[in-house]
Amino acid sequence: MSDEVTSGAEQGDVVPTTEPTASEPAGSRPRISPRVLYVAGAIVAVTLGLGLTVSLLMRPEGGVDLAGLPADRSVTVNVAGSFPPPGEDPLANPLGIAIDGGRVYVAEADAGRIQVFDLRGGRYGDIRLATAGGALTAYPTSLAATGDGRLAVVDGAAGKVLVVDAQAGDATILMTLGEAQANTAPVQPTAVAYSEDSFYVSDGISHTIKIYGEDGRYQGELGAAVRPALTYPGGLAIVDGEVVLADSNAGRVLAMNIDSGAARDFPDRYSLPRGVARVQQGVAVCDVFSAAVYVCDSSGTRTHSIDSDSVPESPLETPEGVAWAQRSERLYVTDAASGKVVVFNVRI
Repeated sequence: MSDEVTSGAEQGDVVPTTEPTASEPAGSRPRISPRVLYVAGAIVAVTLGLGLTVSLLMRPEGGVDLAGLPADRSVTVNVAGSFPPPGEDPLANPLGIAIDGGRVYVAEADAGRIQVFDLRGGRYGDIRLATAGGALTAYPTSLAATGDGRLAVVDGAAGKVLVVDAQAGDATILMTLGEAQANTAPVQPTAVAYSEDSFYVSDGISHTIKIYGEDGRYQGELGAAVRPALTYPGGLAIVDGEVVLADSNAGRVLAMNIDSGAARDFPDRYSLPRGVARVQQGVAVCDVFSAAVYVCDSSGTRTHSIDSDSVPESPLETPEGVAWAQRSERLYVTDAASGKVVVFNVRI
């Protein structure tokens, strides 16, 4: 070994060597002092502690046990459960709902906020919307998750569609659809959907579906040429190149080709169709006055009925919004009258 060592050796750092000693065979690693090992261990412990703290802070509070489908395959729909559970305050007029991964976003309209749950109803917190100028309160009615940490929100009181950060806390507004260009924002937005880098907004005044790009700029519209003309476009979903739309006042659901604008009506009539969500290659449609949710295939034909006749244990009174959890094959339905999210297992 060389007779010279660096001053770092006196301070407990790595001791460099130029040739092996009798106790250190050639090719061995440099010796690490106990102090370096202690410091490294302390850093690891602190890092793990911080990670555990963050993990605990991000864990939802509460939640419910959800039932599954019975083994009897003749049962195609049953109630899995609902939240908030008994003993907790109901939601204040829950309307729109969206699912992004393991998180469920619910527009709690009368509270001016968006509740954030996990798939079992455990609470992560809420997203609080600021009151727009000239409005008395914020009033979120429809939601669309983009899959990248953003959430599109229809604020019915402001008459705007906001894109916000999907994290709980005071809402961070990232943009407002149509705001960058004069006369391109929806006048009376009623619902919003998102697919393939575009936002789709149903407008109750122009009776059209307005389309906006990732930057929030206007791209065009659908529905002006539909006959009979749209009366009050409500909930919508994007399915394989079509906009599936609830024309609420006309009691119909129709699909419009995004490229050509060609429209086709679903074969069944509805009392008051509202929320619409994609379910595989079809959709689920909330019918408020019928206290029902209908699952339809790609042609619009009903394959599952969720009402008091088909599912006697269904607690639905006024279903408004619906979202589909693909992995668990469950529908999440907001019921405004009871202030709950009701979860249904659906055998597809």
